[in-house]
Amino acid sequence: MRFSYFVAKRLATGEKSFSSFILRIGIAAIAISVTVMLLAIGIMRGYKTEITQKITGFNAHILIRALDFNESFEAKPISAKAAYLDEIRALPEVRSVQGFAQKAGIIKTEKAIEGIVLKGIDSSYDQHFLKESLKSGRLPQLGGEEQDEILLSQYTARKLQLDTGDKITILFIESQDQPVRVRRLKICGIFETGLDNYDKTFGVVDLRQIRGLYAWEDSLVEGFEVQLHDFNHLDASSKAIGKIVPPEYQVVNARQLRPQIFDWLTLLDTNVVIILVLMVLVAAINIITSLLILILERTNMIGILKALGANNKQVRRIFLWNAAYLIVLGLGIGNLVGMGLGYLERYTQFFQLDPASYYLSAVPFEMPFYAWAGVNLGTFLFCMLVLLLPARMISGISPVKAIRFE
Repeated sequence: MRFSYFVAKRLATGEKSFSSFILRIGIAAIAISVTVMLLAIGIMRGYKTEITQKITGFNAHILIRALDFNESFEAKPISAKAAYLDEIRALPEVRSVQGFAQKAGIIKTEKAIEGIVLKGIDSSYDQHFLKESLKSGRLPQLGGEEQDEILLSQYTARKLQLDTGDKITILFIESQDQPVRVRRLKICGIFETGLDNYDKTFGVVDLRQIRGLYAWEDSLVEGFEVQLHDFNHLDASSKAIGKIVPPEYQVVNARQLRPQIFDWLTLLDTNVVIILVLMVLVAAINIITSLLILILERTNMIGILKALGANNKQVRRIFLWNAAYLIVLGLGIGNLVGMGLGYLERYTQFFQLDPASYYLSAVPFEMPFYAWAGVNLGTFLFCMLVLLLPARMISGISPVKAIRFE
């Protein structure tokens, strides 16, 4: 092992030969392949994380509401002080349980009208996502004296030419037998999630506004949003909560609420797998070519080493050590470029996206350690494995013919 490593080290640091250019191409191929793999995984991982956080940030991971086959936004109330809520909060994966209520209405201005769904929340609601989505103004003062405030989406504000501080009239049509209800609300802030389904539909108000429109008591809500610590426990937590709540209640998780988006995100994993397979094959083919050229160039040296008593195993190790050096060098360059570009984009957001098409304003990047280690270790092991076959060519080289080889 020491003999093979010593000779391989001298070959790697010795004089340059005609094969140096080919070896540099092999190193570049590995570096490019690793760069593409790291960027593909990092971008897709970041994209899935960002979209998932947006969906669960506005609608939570799990939704509990009364079982009702009516698909309208007219709510069926449930008690906000039910005993099973404490049992749900005690589950290890549950971060919070918060009540909400919704009411559909129509915004009327002097020049246009626009449909809207008011989402009512109280002061106990987790407002972290709303704060991140805030573009201007502030969030409604929940639970305070001021109830007539609304957080409006940027899409609706632009369409109706509204801004923070403006007052809007919202009409609520109950039925043909009842008069139209009117509410005057002041725009305290404007938000943008990047998800058209939410930005075109919802506005956020104090929960007391919705209770007043429905003539509900303070102990009633439309449903509960359950936030989890980890999205990976979504299915297991949904089943656990389903066993706790009464049978007349419905438990729906984020995947069931937005199946088309999550199916699309799952499809992205297939694209990443295809990219990884192609890039690993490109790296392997180039390193095999480099090794074959190196063996061809050093045929004379192989004959001399065999004549001096080196066996086939020792000679093969020389070239495998040399190939390992080339692979590690390519991995190092690929990691430097790939991770460098990824984190540069993550912190500068240089590459912008159209939120209407991609739901995000900039290219995301997220690289977990296990994914980074998997790319590097998998590429190295696969390339070394495929090199075993061309390295066996050394066994068929005759010392006498090799020494005379020109």
